[in-house]
Amino acid sequence: MFAALATIAYPSINPVLFRLGPLSVRWYGMAYLAGFIAAYSLLRALIRRDILRISLEALSDLTGWLILGVMAGGRAGWWLFYHRKEGAAEAWYEPLAIWHGGMSFHGGLIGVATVLLIWSWKKRASFQNLADCAALPMQSVRRTRAPA
Repeated sequence: MFAALATIAYPSINPVLFRLGPLSVRWYGMAYLAGFIAAYSLLRALIRRDILRISLEALSDLTGWLILGVMAGGRAGWWLFYHRKEGAAEAWYEPLAIWHGGMSFHGGLIGVATVLLIWSWKKRASFQNLADCAALPMQSVRRTRAPA
């Protein structure tokens, strides 16, 4: 059985969705964009049901902060946990060189938690309510799968 699985060819998918001059839009970036839109939509629905206790205007502000937390935390996590182990000589700008790729889930999670703490402190909002509701987009993704 394992020999049969070994004969399956690995698909060769171009990571670039399309190019606009020197700019290339990648599938991975579109997945991030879709995730941000889905999370914003779910959090907006939670506000309308009085589960998330912030205003719609505050959600727009929070969403920008959360995107920054995901991107900065994910990139920093990849650079600290994975890239540094490669031992490659690097330029000073390497942690910021997003065109080289590299993101980590746990770095993004740390970035989001940090941003939620700072934002809730600045806006005097309940961190627990924010964290509970921010975790829901991931819960809803898991619930959409068919039961085993």
